[in-house]
Amino acid sequence: MKSLSIGNEQGIARPFQLNLNWLLFISIHIPLALIMEASSIVATLHALATIGVGVWIALSTREPRKVAWVAAYICGADVLWRMTNAQVFWEFGKYAIILVLGIYLLRVRRWRSAGLPILFFVMFLISVPLTIASLDAGAAREEISFNLSGPLCLAVCALFFYQIKLSAEDREQTVWYLATPVIGIAAVCFWGIMTADQLSFTSESNFATSGGFGPNQVSAILGLGALLLLLLALQPQKRRGRLVKLLGALTLLTLSTLTFSRGGLYNIAAALLVSSLFFLKNRRMRYSFTMLLGAIILFGGLVVLPQLNSFTDGWFAIRFSDTDPTNRLNILQAEIDIWMNNPVFGVGPGLAKYFSSFIFGMRIAAHTEYTRILAEHGIPGIISIILLLLMGIKALKRAPTDLDRAWVAALLVWPMIEMTHAAMRIASIGFIFGFALVNWNPKIDNNSIQEPREPFINR
Repeated sequence: MKSLSIGNEQGIARPFQLNLNWLLFISIHIPLALIMEASSIVATLHALATIGVGVWIALSTREPRKVAWVAAYICGADVLWRMTNAQVFWEFGKYAIILVLGIYLLRVRRWRSAGLPILFFVMFLISVPLTIASLDAGAAREEISFNLSGPLCLAVCALFFYQIKLSAEDREQTVWYLATPVIGIAAVCFWGIMTADQLSFTSESNFATSGGFGPNQVSAILGLGALLLLLLALQPQKRRGRLVKLLGALTLLTLSTLTFSRGGLYNIAAALLVSSLFFLKNRRMRYSFTMLLGAIILFGGLVVLPQLNSFTDGWFAIRFSDTDPTNRLNILQAEIDIWMNNPVFGVGPGLAKYFSSFIFGMRIAAHTEYTRILAEHGIPGIISIILLLLMGIKALKRAPTDLDRAWVAALLVWPMIEMTHAAMRIASIGFIFGFALVNWNPKIDNNSIQEPREPFINR
C-alpha cells in the first residue's frame, strides 16, 4: 500500500491564522462544555460523535496531519468527558486515541523506527500472566486494561508520530485542536467558581474550583493547555495573535492553580525551564523569549499572584509554599519495597496496590508511574523506562532547529514530570510524549501542497 501523503491538491500552503472560523470553533466549546456539565447525555453524545468522526477521518483521509488533529482533540477532551460524566468507560480517551491512530497505522503499513515503541510496550506484557494467575478473570481484565492503557497509548502515539512529518504550521494547528476542549474545561471551572454558594479554601486540593472533578487531573490538563499556548506565543516569528495566546495561557494557568493541585504548576515550570535552554541558545530567539517571559513573570508576580492570594484569603501562598508530597513518598517507598521483594518480573500489572494494602491498611493507587513500573513489572519495567529515555533522546537529536528542540524538550518533560506525581491517569501523557517524537520538517511549509487550514466543523 502506498504511504499516505502529507498534502493534497486543493491549495497552496499558507501560515495558520486564528481567523473568524477558528475563533467561532473555539467559542462554541464554552457553552458546549457547560451544557455537557449539565447533561451527561450531551457529554456522551459528544464523546461518541468525536470518536465517530475520528474513525471516519482515519479511514478516509490521505493526510496524516488530520489524524493527528483528531487525536489532539481527543487528548484535550479526555478530562472534559470524565468531569461531565459522559457515559463511556473511564479509559475511553486513551482507547479512542489508540483506535484512531491504530487505524491509520494499519492503513499505511509503513512502520519506520517501530522497534523502540513496540519493544517499550512488549516489556509491560511479560508480567501479565502474574495478574491473570492472582485474580479472577473479571478483576484481572480490569486491572490489565486500566494499568496498561497508558503505556499502550504512549506506544501507539510514539509509533504514529515516528511515521509522519509535520510543519511548524501543522504543530500550531495541532495545539489549537488540543486547546479547544481544554478551554471548555476552563469554562466549567470558571462557572463553578462564579456560581458557588460558598467558596472556601484550605491547604488541600479544591474540588469546587475544579469543576467538581479531581483537582489533580484538571490542574494537569489546564496547565498543559497553558504551556502549549505559551510556547506558541514565545515563537519569535509568530507575532500575530500573540496577545490572544498569552491571555489564554495566563487564564488557563490561573484556573489551574486555583484547583490548589500543585502538579499543573510544577509540570509547566519544569517544561519551560528545560526548553529555555534552547530558546536562550539561539541569538534570534533569546531576546524575544527573555522579554516575553520576563513580562509574564513580572505581571504574574505583581498583579495576578497578589489577587489570587487575596481571593483565597491567603491560602494560595500557604498551599504553594508547602512542599509536603502528601503521602506520595510513603507510596513510593512501598512500591520500591515491593519491587525489591519481587525484582525480576514484579508482581503483575495492577497488583501493587493489593500488596501495599498490607502497609497502609487500604488499597491506594500508584501516584508515581516509575515506581509502579518497578513494583509491577520488575526488570522488564526498567528496560521500558530506558527505552522511553532513548526515544526522547532520539527526538531531541533529530529536531532540525533550536525552536524545534525547545518544543521537543517541553513536550518530553511535561509527561515525564506528570508521571512522577500522577502516574499515567490521563490520555495527554501518551499523546504529548508521542507528539514530541514527530519528524519536524521546515521544508513542508514551502514545498507541499495543502488545503486551507480551517477547523473540521467548517469543512
